[in-house]
Amino acid sequence: MNQIPNLITSVRFIAAILILSSCYMWPEQCRQTFLPLFIAAGVSDMLDGFVARRFHWCTEFGAKFDSISDLLLYAAVALFLTNSAPQHLAHVQNLLIVGAFIQIFHLGLALFKHRRFPSYHTTLSRACAYFIFFGIVGFWSTGSSIVFPLLVISWTMCSLEGIVITLILKKAAINLGGIRSAIETNGRDKIEVCQSV
Repeated sequence: MNQIPNLITSVRFIAAILILSSCYMWPEQCRQTFLPLFIAAGVSDMLDGFVARRFHWCTEFGAKFDSISDLLLYAAVALFLTNSAPQHLAHVQNLLIVGAFIQIFHLGLALFKHRRFPSYHTTLSRACAYFIFFGIVGFWSTGSSIVFPLLVISWTMCSLEGIVITLILKKAAINLGGIRSAIETNGRDKIEVCQSV
């Protein structure tokens, strides 16, 4: 039973792979399959952590799998938008480059300092994930890209928060509430895998 959150996460992982594959191999079908796959991925993102925390089924593997699936989904969405709506991305190109650099720096810093993939799942990162999900669905529904700069800025803010948390933490931790939680975690001998955030 404690693997149910990981099964829910696998929906997002598979959906992201299918989006990436369809964008590369069947670009004409990518537009038709994107929205159902993206919605399935978004729903899994909303459910997996909730179920894990609610039933105390959090695991270190689950936290890492969740973060990797999120990153894969963001890459799939970026590829889809690059192929399907390049004119909409043109006005946020510089923001995207800065955001990608900060995200890569965050991942590299965590891997260098703690030898682990960062899986913080902060309150801000969850709020950003919801905002990005509804922003992409809104774009798909209306065709208006006015929200794109805000989506990129929110993604970048989450990466910056991750950098600050990585710099604060003396040892690797997962499922933190935010920067304050990272500061408090430094004083503990044992770090809980399933913190209520």
